[in-house]
Amino acid sequence: MSKVFENMTEVEFDENKKIIAMFSAEKEKVDFIQPVNPNGKSVEHWMTDLEDMMKMSVRHEFEKSVMSYPTTARKEWVL
Repeated sequence: MSKVFENMTEVEFDENKKIIAMFSAEKEKVDFIQPVNPNGKSVEHWMTDLEDMMKMSVRHEFEKSVMSYPTTARKEWVL
């Protein structure tokens, strides 16, 4: 995966072979907001779906982070 997407080293599958999360080289995990189903699709299509979900999921994590900032101690928020 790291040859296609920068710093994405692996993905996590559920029991139905749907992609539900991605991991960085530092082993940081980002859960997807919706699973990506690669079953029955060509590589070009499911990789595009993966890229779209990657962007939406990271955006979602940023939004959660911004919303929690006012109510979380800075030291805890940063970590």
